Amino acid sequence: MGEVGEIPVASVWEIRQNSLWPDRPLDFVKIDQDAEAWHIGIRHEGKWISCLSVFFEGNGLAQFRKFGTLVAFQGQGFGSQLLTYMFESLKSKGIQTVYCSARLEKTDFYTRFGMQKTGNPYEKNQKQYIRMELTF
Repeated sequence: MGEVGEIPVASVWEIRQNSLWPDRPLDFVKIDQDAEAWHIGIRHEGKWISCLSVFFEGNGLAQFRKFGTLVAFQGQGFGSQLLTYMFESLKSKGIQTVYCSARLEKTDFYTRFGMQKTGNPYEKNQKQYIRMELTF
């Protein structure tokens, strides 16, 4: 499929905007903690097309945020490849639990990877989310 690797933060922001918030300005998709995150992505035919950002919280806990794939490449398995790579990498780094705030309409996708819903749904920026976790 694609080539997985660390991705420049400027490319991360472009993918985030295209895939998650196309109606918002680029500054909306930036996170204050981006400088400390581990940004990984997939390059396909020389172009970055999918990314996510991992934030290490200590005590074996990590959160991934802003997981997106360019619209033109969605549904082709690139996101699944990236998520699998991230889970394997985190497990090898000694992370015991990884979580995300999943959009409610995407929970079936995460469930296929063994993630489970925890807590109650909540709203942020007119979108419904729920916390999902995977413990290794």
